Amino acid sequence: MLARTILLFLIISSSQAIKAEPRPIVLDRPLKGELFGHFMSYVEDPTSTMSIDDVRALPQERFSSINIDSPKFGFSHSSYWLRFVIENPKSGAQNLLIESRYSLIDRFDLFQYGGDELLSLQRLGDRRPFKNRLVDHRHAIFQLEVPPGLSEYYLKVKTEGSVNIALEFWSPEAFHSHSQSEYLFVGFVFGCLLVMALYNLFLAISFRSKSYLCYVAYILCFVTYLLGSTGLGMQILPWQSESNLIQNTGLLLSIQGSNFFAILFSSYFFDLRRRMPRIGTLFIVLMGLNALLLVSILFLAYNPMAKAVNGVSAITALALIANGIYNIRKGYRPALYYTIAWVGILAGNLAFALSVSGAVEVSFVTTWGQAMGGASEVVLLSLALGSRVNYIRAKQDQEIRNLNQELKHHIENIEDIVRQKTRDIKSIMANIKQGIFTLNYDPDAEQGAVLGPDYSNHLRDFVDIDSRLDLPVLEAIFADALLSSDQKNQIAETLMASLGEDELNFEANQSLLPHEFELKANDGSIKQIEIDWSPVVNEQSGLIEKVLVSMRDVSSIRALQRQAEQQREEMDYIAEILNVDVVKFNKLMETAYRYLDENLILLERNPEKSKDVLRILYINIHTLKGIARSYRLLKITDKLHEIEKNYARLQQNSDAAWERDLLVADLQSARALFDRYNQINIEKLNRGNMRNRIMLEKSFLDQKISHLRSIERLALSEQDQTILKETSEALERLYLHSSDRIFEDFETVIGTLARDLGKETPELEIINPGFYLTDEGADLLHNVFTHVIRNTMDHGLEHGDERIKKGKLPTGRIRVEMRAKDRFLEILYEDDGRGLNLAKLYAIGQRKSLLSDDHRSDVYGIANLIFYDGLSTAERVSDISGRGVGMGAIKRFVEQIGGQFELILKEEATVTDEAVAFAIVMTLPDKLWRFYSLAAA
Repeated sequence: MLARTILLFLIISSSQAIKAEPRPIVLDRPLKGELFGHFMSYVEDPTSTMSIDDVRALPQERFSSINIDSPKFGFSHSSYWLRFVIENPKSGAQNLLIESRYSLIDRFDLFQYGGDELLSLQRLGDRRPFKNRLVDHRHAIFQLEVPPGLSEYYLKVKTEGSVNIALEFWSPEAFHSHSQSEYLFVGFVFGCLLVMALYNLFLAISFRSKSYLCYVAYILCFVTYLLGSTGLGMQILPWQSESNLIQNTGLLLSIQGSNFFAILFSSYFFDLRRRMPRIGTLFIVLMGLNALLLVSILFLAYNPMAKAVNGVSAITALALIANGIYNIRKGYRPALYYTIAWVGILAGNLAFALSVSGAVEVSFVTTWGQAMGGASEVVLLSLALGSRVNYIRAKQDQEIRNLNQELKHHIENIEDIVRQKTRDIKSIMANIKQGIFTLNYDPDAEQGAVLGPDYSNHLRDFVDIDSRLDLPVLEAIFADALLSSDQKNQIAETLMASLGEDELNFEANQSLLPHEFELKANDGSIKQIEIDWSPVVNEQSGLIEKVLVSMRDVSSIRALQRQAEQQREEMDYIAEILNVDVVKFNKLMETAYRYLDENLILLERNPEKSKDVLRILYINIHTLKGIARSYRLLKITDKLHEIEKNYARLQQNSDAAWERDLLVADLQSARALFDRYNQINIEKLNRGNMRNRIMLEKSFLDQKISHLRSIERLALSEQDQTILKETSEALERLYLHSSDRIFEDFETVIGTLARDLGKETPELEIINPGFYLTDEGADLLHNVFTHVIRNTMDHGLEHGDERIKKGKLPTGRIRVEMRAKDRFLEILYEDDGRGLNLAKLYAIGQRKSLLSDDHRSDVYGIANLIFYDGLSTAERVSDISGRGVGMGAIKRFVEQIGGQFELILKEEATVTDEAVAFAIVMTLPDKLWRFYSLAAA
């Protein structure tokens, strides 16, 4: 009993020990493509760093058994080592072939050991040179010579795609027999595909069909894909194995190319853009996705791109099938073949994808399902294209039948339509208020044209055509036109060059034809006629057979346009005038006439060019322009600016001709503008009247005030003297000008200039204890400060952002202080702008040789260069200031009446300073001003 127990234990132990070792594959019969996955074990090398010695040194328990005949590990970056043992029970060596049915493995390394001796090493795979293969075959074939007894084998597998190890064991005779049969099948499949590609290419060229062309491109991409997936690519083109032209990356490119052209083919096949625009838009998006993936394959890693390609291919196939089913339901007959074709290829792709992913075993269906599905798809899609042609032809035939029916209906009614149109045309020609006629081509006519038989009745209102039918056509039509003989000759020549010729001749010469002219009508009146010329081209010959002419009386329209233009212009004048206070406007008119008359007198007295005369002319116009511009009288400002520029040109160019007549004409033109303003001001606006006022001569008031002052005041009481003084001062204030009122006007000028220059409106501070000026003094003050303020606004005060950078407030400041000093009125003017650029003045003075040796270090001598005519530190010349004339003219004006005009520097300065603060001091003699205390005022 004990012995039996011990024997049973030994048997069980022995049996378990045998199971721990891999079962050998026994070569006791001819092998015909058998799978021995159950006889193998494997170990995973995630880092792909293990060598064959490391693997052989591993204990048996580190190897995992395999439960299926075709091991599959899916998409993995690891290396896999498979171990199996082959037993040769015969006394001699046996030849054996091991075929990898999955041709997309990058690298196979097969190590054959007899004991501890390495008998052979074979390295295969689609990333290895094809020339290394011992067997010329599309699949990787290991050729082994198995010695008697047991021999151990290690297979290292590494690939970027799916790890699918389908190893079939073959006896050489059985393999070669099977391979021949398989190649016949492969040839049949590829033959069908290529024949259909050539056939459809012929149809694409014959029909010029985009759908056929896209279908050919799809077939070629699909053939390229089959070459890669079946391994035929490496066998046919062995040199491409290292360039990935067909295998690996090329395989993904061919799949994406097939997807792209399949979508494009479907878009054309179903005419989605016209028939189903929404689905067409969806297909465009899908096409864009495939195109993006197609480009990404060239730059991204194979493994993630292979997964993405599989997913997008599935989506594409489902979209194509869904579109086909939808069109079947819509009654589109060609969609039936189309849908069956895509279902077939989808089934083949699905079988292949399942085998690649490891879900099913590798078999004939999984291996050749795509090829068979593709071949059937090509045939079915060709049938679908043929059905589409028949469908379109039947639809077109029906449309032709419908059109013929409609044409028959139209032909039956054409005579009624023609008669109705003829009546309509005659009615139009009888009632239309235009002179319409045709000039028909007649090479035998005197002027190459004759009057058409039909013309409108209204033509007789322009031309006495009935009595002129025997005359040449142009003489009959244009006899009463107020056109020159040259203009009439141009009409004749243009028509002769155009009638019977190409339309291009008319287009090249139509500018010679009048489009508006005056006509002496039958009743003797002069009418304004608008005329249009339109060539009529013969559709068959392409030549002009007649010219259609229409004449319209636009006399009343032109009169209304002129009247409207005059009214619009008058409204512009009124708008400008109303923006100016009535007193200021009338004062401007007086000043303008005075300056213009002065300039006209100077021109009459000086037939030759004179610099002094030219300076006065310029100053007068410059001053007048400044006042007009401050009041925004734009028409006058523009005209005066033109005259000013002409004067400036004459000053700067000594060789410029003195054309006195033109200068006089400019002034008279400016005076006419002032006359127009003044006329509207008086006649339209009634602003020239002096109602409710007593008109007194200023000389009368001067005389009476002198009499009051001549009274012996010592004989009067103090109260009477006060009354007498207040009375004389009150009378003086009737015609004197308050300095307050004068500087109020400058506030308006400053605001206008600030807006025009895009600057902040500066603060104006006036210190004025109560001064009054005579007419001469007020004019002088107005003219002087017009120049000074314009210079300050244009060049003195900075823009707000520039002032902020300099640490100033964005709003500038102008200060004017008036004070009595002895018998003079002293006016101080200053601003907080950028100051005087002494360095620039010094450089200009040196360049123009204006500085003597005594003034080279005299800052005041340099500063006073601003009074030199033609010298300016302005960066640019504008229509506001910058010509370098005003300051010198002001100084001479003031000095001529007995005053002074000076520049003072407010800080220590050197000739290199570029921003020196300064002020201007003007002194006026007592004949120009009066002072009254605030209490008296």
